[in-house]
Amino acid sequence: MNSDEILMLPRVDLGCYATAIWPPFELAAHHRLIVNLLEAVERGEIPRSMIFMPPRHGKTSLGTQIFPAWYLGAILTVQLSLRATAKNWPTISDARSVTW
Repeated sequence: MNSDEILMLPRVDLGCYATAIWPPFELAAHHRLIVNLLEAVERGEIPRSMIFMPPRHGKTSLGTQIFPAWYLGAILTVQLSLRATAKNWPTISDARSVTW
């Protein structure tokens, strides 16, 4: 592979993008499953998806931080809606404060 091909990998592969923007990230087998699912979403093969895994398995990092940036960078004309829920997420009590 020449240097141009290496630089193009993060544009077409979410796993490469994740390791390019976050060097400490190590792509484990369960991360590859998430990456394959999210790439299928990007290709339009899966219209919606939900990821169920134990805490600290990379689903938030890949699904709500890395994937949207990669996806929006690849397809500039798309609208993206992300939904997430967690027991201890902050709630907005008024316009000036955020409570945990």
